Amino acid sequence: MNRKLRIRCQHEFEPFARKMLFAQHGDVYRDQPYIQAVLYNLNDFFQFGDRQIFNLPPRHLKTSLCTICGAVWQLGKNPSSKIIIGTYSENIAAHIVYQCRRKMKSPAYGEIFPTRIERGQDRALEFATTAGCWLYGVSMAGRGVTGRGADLIIIDDPIAVKDAGNVRKLEEAIHVFDSELRPRFDHPSREKILYVGHRLAEEDLSSYLHDQGDWQRLALPLVADKDCIYPIRRGSWRRERGDVLRADEFSPKTIARLRKQSNFEYLYQQGRGRGNHATHTQ
Repeated sequence: MNRKLRIRCQHEFEPFARKMLFAQHGDVYRDQPYIQAVLYNLNDFFQFGDRQIFNLPPRHLKTSLCTICGAVWQLGKNPSSKIIIGTYSENIAAHIVYQCRRKMKSPAYGEIFPTRIERGQDRALEFATTAGCWLYGVSMAGRGVTGRGADLIIIDDPIAVKDAGNVRKLEEAIHVFDSELRPRFDHPSREKILYVGHRLAEEDLSSYLHDQGDWQRLALPLVADKDCIYPIRRGSWRRERGDVLRADEFSPKTIARLRKQSNFEYLYQQGRGRGNHATHTQ
């Protein structure tokens, strides 16, 4: 890696994420327009933002790009970072922490940042770095985070798909966020929160947060139901009605099958009710 690109990756999230994406998947996702839109918004969040929501369908790299790449870039860029990642189960939290650990041990990451994981401080749900950072994964239905401080909190799918119709689970996710996770910031006036997940119901945590009015949101339905324009690094992405994300993988036959599912409008289309908007529409 040349010096110029290394410096860019150290200071800007988008080129860093592209480097990590290429190292893991090669050219598979390079030309996907939605990736450009996601990276543009992520770069803006990590540089200037404080509260951001990403709603995408399943199997569209939202955890890899937003949660994992976002966490490890923050650990490399800011030596004092303390990051909490909350998700719907301890097993999933452990898997995300494992993927973060694996990313930080990769040759591609080592070319960019000197940050390394501290020996003896590496457990299933957490690890510390030689620079003094730490990352902690937690189940939003399990043990709490008492005693932990944070300067970045990432919520990644707080509810399992199977619990989409469970009102108690939906309310519990909101309660855990408000009473256990959000109060963890060492400096509440500088809170930085990233929500990553597909929609599950009208009253889910994503809708609850967006309704507060001070959250930015990028919602990408699997099938565009209207013409939209999304800003990207170089210009804009014009998405026409009927356009399919990852059309190479989601054929008309597959989409017809998915439409028969009772939760298609939320899980894949990100909801048609309140809180559903594109970055720009016309």
